[in-house]
Amino acid sequence: MPNSLPGCEILLLALTGQGRNLGCRVEKFTTANFDMIQHYRPLENVVRCPVAERGTGLALTGHHEILLPLFAQAVLEGLSSSEERENDDT
Repeated sequence: MPNSLPGCEILLLALTGQGRNLGCRVEKFTTANFDMIQHYRPLENVVRCPVAERGTGLALTGHHEILLPLFAQAVLEGLSSSEERENDDT
């Protein structure tokens, strides 16, 4: 199976480098590297560098068939709890 990392790096370069060069503020976004074994290149180019100024980088290590459903559920729960907080504030 081919590695999709170069495609991700191109997207992140467009967001962080070119976006800032054009005067766009690219901030508050999250990157994630889902891998069974963490390596230097994805950690630097996907997790750390693009979000160094403003954002969050996640490095999640484990089997995809376990990680992805757990991550999806955590995101859904986070979204529903933030909606509940917004409703409580009004």
